[in-house]
Parts: sequence; structure tokens; C-alpha cells
Amino acid sequence: LNVTATALSEREAASAIVMGQADVAPGARSAANEAGLGFISFGWEAFDLALSRGIWFRRLFQDLLGRLQSGACKQVADNLGGYDFTHSGEMIWGDE
Repeated sequence: LNVTATALSEREAASAIVMGQADVAPGARSAANEAGLGFISFGWEAFDLALSRGIWFRRLFQDLLGRLQSGACKQVADNLGGYDFTHSGEMIWGDE
């Protein structure tokens, strides 16, 4: 590897690879797929939200969870690859 570049986002990193300014870069599968690049997975991460009970029951937050579980969101996730919304919206209490 002899080509290096500075990228401030995954999209910039993917663009640098496509333009021949870099050979490899860390990033998400979706950024690689969007740029038509190959992707090698070396792990996964989960995003958890800690919030008060009052926020959980707000309509806007429930709308967000509904969108994450919708067919449209699942279709976009499937097209990009590497996303799993199976457990979106599961409530986990402090003693579990």
C-alpha cells in the first residue's frame, strides 16, 4: 500500500478509493456498496439509547421507532447491506 489520503467521512474515504487516491479505508458496508466497492467485515456494533421513561412514550419517539421497523426502512437497509433492525425498539430495563 503506497497511496494515502485524508477523508473526513466514510463517503469521502470511498471516493478516495474510487479515484485511486487510497487503497483501503475503514467504513461501513453501506458506504462501500454505494460506491461499488468490495467490503470486508471485521466486526459489528450496536447503538443503544438511554433515555427517561417520559421520552420513551412521546409520540415523536414512538414515530421514530415505527419508521425504523417499517418496510421502507428495512428495504433501504437491505439495499445498503449490513444493517439489522430486528431488535429496534426493544425496551431493556436496568435490571436485565
